[in-house]
Amino acid sequence: AVSSDGTTVVVQSIAANDAGQYNLTATNSEGSASLATQVTVDEYSWQTIIGSCTHTCGTEGVKPALVRCKDDKVGFGANVDEVNCCKAKPDTPPPAPCNRVPCPKEPGFVTPEELQQTRPIPCENLDVKLGQDVIIHQSYQLTIAAELQSGIVPSPTLVWALPSGATLGAGQSSGNAAVSANGMTLVVQSIAGNNAGQYNL
Repeated sequence: AVSSDGTTVVVQSIAANDAGQYNLTATNSEGSASLATQVTVDEYSWQTIIGSCTHTCGTEGVKPALVRCKDDKVGFGANVDEVNCCKAKPDTPPPAPCNRVPCPKEPGFVTPEELQQTRPIPCENLDVKLGQDVIIHQSYQLTIAAELQSGIVPSPTLVWALPSGATLGAGQSSGNAAVSANGMTLVVQSIAGNNAGQYNL
């Protein structure tokens, strides 16, 4: 805006597109005269920079934030001394949570205590933990239960290997052997001589 007497020009909230040359020409019946002012607009501003997440998984990942004075004319903005940014420096945002997901964990079993064998062998169905060795009479039922370590991510696929060479997944059965729906328990009913051997999960 120009003053009423024409001697003053006011540019409010100056921006980058206001840069350039400002000319004033005075003219009367005797001639004219001109004078110019060259205006350069420095483009500095406060910018908030969000860093990379500090963790790829777990419960502690955060993205730290920094507030810096930047020169907007240089590419993505170059860091400059804070005195170049005239406006008050904004508050630094608090770190933002990120990657708050369970960390992958290799599968592992909870090792059972050693099974104490006694004689005579009891004439009854037996329930044992995977990893324990057992002796059982024919015609009885053997139940083998596995226990995985907690916090395994992603959840593992469970496959039982029988002495016969057959393999069973969750909810599957073969002959007198059957696996529970969650894959953690194997039941061998009316156990016979050909059921002897090693059972692996």
